[in-house]
Amino acid sequence: MNKKYLSKLAGEALLLAKELFPINRSLSNDGVEKSLQILSKNIPNFKIKKFQSGAKMFDWRVPMRWNVRKAYIKNLAGDIIVNYAENNLHVISHSQPINRKVSKKVLFEHLHSLPDMPDTIPYVTSYYKKKWGFCLSENQKKQLTDDYYFVEIDSTFDQRPMAYGELLIPGKLKRKEIFFSTYVCHPSMANNELSGPVVAQSLIKHLLGRSNMYSYRFVFIPETIGSISYIASNLEEMKKNILGGFVLSCVGDERAFSIISSRTNNNPLEAILESNILRLGKEGSSPLTIYSFLHRGSDERQYGSPGVDLPISGFCRSKYGAYPEYHTSNDDFKVVTQAGLMGSLEVLINMINDVEQLDFPIVKFICEPNMGKRGLYPPLGAQQKTAFVKNCLNILAYSDGTNSIQSISKKIECNEVDVSAIVSILRSKGVILKI
Repeated sequence: MNKKYLSKLAGEALLLAKELFPINRSLSNDGVEKSLQILSKNIPNFKIKKFQSGAKMFDWRVPMRWNVRKAYIKNLAGDIIVNYAENNLHVISHSQPINRKVSKKVLFEHLHSLPDMPDTIPYVTSYYKKKWGFCLSENQKKQLTDDYYFVEIDSTFDQRPMAYGELLIPGKLKRKEIFFSTYVCHPSMANNELSGPVVAQSLIKHLLGRSNMYSYRFVFIPETIGSISYIASNLEEMKKNILGGFVLSCVGDERAFSIISSRTNNNPLEAILESNILRLGKEGSSPLTIYSFLHRGSDERQYGSPGVDLPISGFCRSKYGAYPEYHTSNDDFKVVTQAGLMGSLEVLINMINDVEQLDFPIVKFICEPNMGKRGLYPPLGAQQKTAFVKNCLNILAYSDGTNSIQSISKKIECNEVDVSAIVSILRSKGVILKI
């Protein structure tokens, strides 16, 4: 892979992340729509779509749209101690409005800080419970020694729909898609929020304008409710079309890589991504941690739900929840770097290049085809069944369009070169198609 090209892509991604960083995003607010508009610049056919507020999506409902105009805590002398205008983490996401004088005791019941990280602001949400509150550093909290304070959160809720972004890049095999999902619902955190969308946008730029065998679909959604709503609206097509894919989250730091496996280990792209990560590893280092589905935490948990069971895994550098800056104001551009973004782009683009060369055979018939009339079965039947015939039948058993030649060779314990040769013969006989 051309390092100069990768460096350029990663540099542009870093600049984009810095442009998006100040915008306050939540599950549904104007900041999400503004972020999607920025992400869609110069990307043809990028669509900003909507889920109606209040719509029922399985066991959930799409939330109301929430926005904040201003928010602060000030003392009775008028000095502002905490100001949303300085950091949008200061207000808990989806906070109810308030504008009144409160006692210190009441105020402290609505404050969130991190005693072990005294200079750090935590990220706190209250999406589905009616609460108000502020987040601040422990050192700021210690400044609150008066008996009374004025608090104001000028927030609004309305019925406007929840926005998400979607782009399909059609390939020659239009009905087989590689699926990438990332979320746009957190305020100013560089790795947990912005690294996924900017890496996804860079992959889009790489894929546009070139001839692709497979189709590539990208969705930019609010986490959890966005993926649930997307699945509720598209499950039949997703099951029919998705070959494999990843949720992109926390992909901008320079630490080791992580893969969160799909629930049923049915993602054929996982092993390909793993091999590309391991190629980057330095001698003596551990460049990759593979987590089971038991350690899920982002939208892979929705894509892998029973009854959904899509072949979609999670991909991170430092896994969400496993690095010290996670969900705090410390998740900034000391964590996300051009080199970190470049590493993620390199392994993902190399994986795409490998996938484009893969052959996923699919048998043309339901049940075993008639091998005898095609000259592929011995005239005396099972008594003279050769290793070739056994391999033919084993290859057909796994030719369902989800297994590559490489994965079939491992499953049936047959040399990859021999499997490829047999697949070619079966194709020539009209038994196997190439999806």
